[in-house]
Amino acid sequence: MSSPQENMEQTSATVSTDTSANANITNTMSPEDMLTQGQTPPYLQPRFLGALGSWKTIEPLDDTNWVAWKAHMISMFRVNRVWGHCDGTAIPPPISDPNGFDEWSTADEVAKLLITGNIKFLQHVHVSQASTAKQMRENLTAVHEIRGQQSITALRRTLYHTKAVEGDDIVAHVNKMRSHQATLHQMGSIVNDEDFKSILVSSLPVTWDVFTASYLGSQTGTGTGTGTTMKSQELVALIRDEYNRRKTVPGFDEGTRDEMSSSMTMAAQTTKRPKGKKRA
Repeated sequence: MSSPQENMEQTSATVSTDTSANANITNTMSPEDMLTQGQTPPYLQPRFLGALGSWKTIEPLDDTNWVAWKAHMISMFRVNRVWGHCDGTAIPPPISDPNGFDEWSTADEVAKLLITGNIKFLQHVHVSQASTAKQMRENLTAVHEIRGQQSITALRRTLYHTKAVEGDDIVAHVNKMRSHQATLHQMGSIVNDEDFKSILVSSLPVTWDVFTASYLGSQTGTGTGTGTTMKSQELVALIRDEYNRRKTVPGFDEGTRDEMSSSMTMAAQTTKRPKGKKRA
């Protein structure tokens, strides 16, 4: 039979083991797990606050990426449970509730740190005088909302008016067009696959007209055999392969290209003309 002292030692060891296990679980839990399990908000946990500097957007806010930055930041605010401090729905408690007011102030400081840690140096002028996260967001929105739409319009115009000329590196040209499309997508302006194909084909030199028409005219996917419309990725691959093939053709210089352009255009557009009536 165990003595009272031995029982106390066993109980103490069990409690110590359970406490250690709980500590290990807490230390390995992600912030998202803490949220889903209803634990203390992240901004009240010292360990979590120490990691605030690691919460980063893909690119800090500048004058060109407002739409993408805003979407990423909203997700970041929500994960940290401070979105209400940015949209104004989190009302500060009265001063008579010091504990509640301290918690609200801590959460607001977290939101402010998330904002200032994800904007470029020149953007700090817009938030330096703001006293709350809500004021910071409102200041940035006032500066960038219209400018963001202007940037989208300018980039769309660039995409539609980018043209390759004879002698250009067609692979580099296609990559530039893809880059414009990807940037627009990041800004929240989608250029769908059909539109991009049309823009890309119209941006190529005239010597490519017959080549692209032979594929686009069939509107058949390569490799699927299902008769589906060709994807832009397939078209890009075909253009790249054709450009690399043309580079290996001996004597395929500027003069040859110009001559081929004229002959291809004439062959594609030749039609029989009606004979004129004889004069009486």
